[in-house]
Amino acid sequence: MNQKLCYRCSYIWLALMVCNIGYFFMPFPPFVIRAVLMIFMLWVIGMNYKRGFVLSDKLILLFVALQWLYCLIINFSPEVSYTSVVNTSVAMLSFVFMSIMTRRAVIGNRFVTIALVLFTIVSIFAYYNAELLLMTQFKRKAGTVTVNASVLYVMLLPLLFLVKSKKVSFCCFCVAVYFILISIKRGNILASCIPAALYLYTVMRGSSLKLWQKVMIIAMLGVLSVYITDIYDNNDYYQSRIEKTKKGNSSNRDIIYPEMWQLWAEKSTPLQFIAGYGYQGTYLNSSMHKLAHNDWLELLVDNGFIGALLYFAIFVSICLMLRRLPRGNVMYALISMIIIWLIKSVVSMGYTDEALSLMALPYGVAVACVSERCKRGKQRRPKSGFSADSFHSAIQRVNQ
Repeated sequence: MNQKLCYRCSYIWLALMVCNIGYFFMPFPPFVIRAVLMIFMLWVIGMNYKRGFVLSDKLILLFVALQWLYCLIINFSPEVSYTSVVNTSVAMLSFVFMSIMTRRAVIGNRFVTIALVLFTIVSIFAYYNAELLLMTQFKRKAGTVTVNASVLYVMLLPLLFLVKSKKVSFCCFCVAVYFILISIKRGNILASCIPAALYLYTVMRGSSLKLWQKVMIIAMLGVLSVYITDIYDNNDYYQSRIEKTKKGNSSNRDIIYPEMWQLWAEKSTPLQFIAGYGYQGTYLNSSMHKLAHNDWLELLVDNGFIGALLYFAIFVSICLMLRRLPRGNVMYALISMIIIWLIKSVVSMGYTDEALSLMALPYGVAVACVSERCKRGKQRRPKSGFSADSFHSAIQRVNQ
């Protein structure tokens, strides 16, 4: 596949991702959009296989193949559903896709900025659409439902580090923080704390910002804090969620977690211990017929020790890239991505949530950055910071 076609494919991926987030505007169901996106990425990956893959890419592809193997063969569900495995494929294959695009040098600052702005805007509609559906389903008023759509903004936080314009990134950051907090989704708030603090640190330490700009940023954060506090103080539902958290309410996780662990560690046969109970084994064997909302427990039950070990290997391979990255925006973006993914994998859903694909772009930039440094034979970290801007200019993006 030539570079010009890769350049077009990157924008096709972006368009499909926007359609996926804003599926409620489309005349067909979200499953169709995700299936098309999955097939498209598989085609691009197949067309570029001769160029090779980094270790994390290979592990991700192997993980996706394992999920499809279980779905098609080791499946004991009375009704076969491909929704979960397609969502997993979209989430995981996006990382490999972006790894290819960045290493082919077709992703630049313009693409990153356009992606961030589009994702931020469409996610607003996605949030209110999800809130409206929940209000209709449970017959509640606005501000009395927990909206998980805020996960879209959590996944966008690593992308903020890579945008050249601090004004654009900070505006998107304020929007993201607002929706994350008002959603009162505890897992999303927890996952966003460190990345948000790290982003503010990088913004405030920037030597390019003048004193009055830093004062404006602090003032805007102060206004946002006061506004969010006022919402919390005047909303009984938000206050009840906070009180439940203080009392240790975990939405039945205290029941599901021990049950799933005992199912795998104590009640399984040697074969089930190694290979699991099959596709959607967690849902089928749970007394509450619910997912564990913990990637590690679900993988242990569904795919056994093999699946959990492979998932762990993906994390390790991505973390190892940090050793090759100099201190700067790309490193901070990758650290934020790892933190968010890890926390979501423990308290909620990671690889089964297609929203994870929004973090593919920071991953791809990190992979390309490491690959570029390896080609140049640089083994030591430069004393000067290595920012996303210097990375984009160094490898001469074709769309700039």
